[in-house]
Amino acid sequence: MTNLTRVVHTMQCNHAEGGSACVNQGAGHTMQSIQRAVVAATPSKWADAIVRHATSDGWIAIDLLDGVINDGTVTDDALNGGGTVWLWNHEDLTATVTPGQPVALHTLYNALAVGSARVSVFKL
Repeated sequence: MTNLTRVVHTMQCNHAEGGSACVNQGAGHTMQSIQRAVVAATPSKWADAIVRHATSDGWIAIDLLDGVINDGTVTDDALNGGGTVWLWNHEDLTATVTPGQPVALHTLYNALAVGSARVSVFKL
């Protein structure tokens, strides 16, 4: 499966009949309890960021503060800043994720911390 095919497949949501709940599992869809557990158990993998942009179709751009993501790790890059990372979630998060807002990205398990909330994201 090519990268583009995988991205398009991941971004397709199947909503339950008569409701708005997404029945898909995986990055960018409803956060599962196991994902909540593993992000809570690995606090060293969170990277601080600031929201740059959020769209109603689920795209979120964040600017990492202290480093760049490289295979699930955060590396220091003080001279160049942290870099911009694009994320996707199946819901419109523009009411809760706003430009300039501090957030944290779990670099290993595809989660975004927005205050005390945890959101599953697909990292592009």
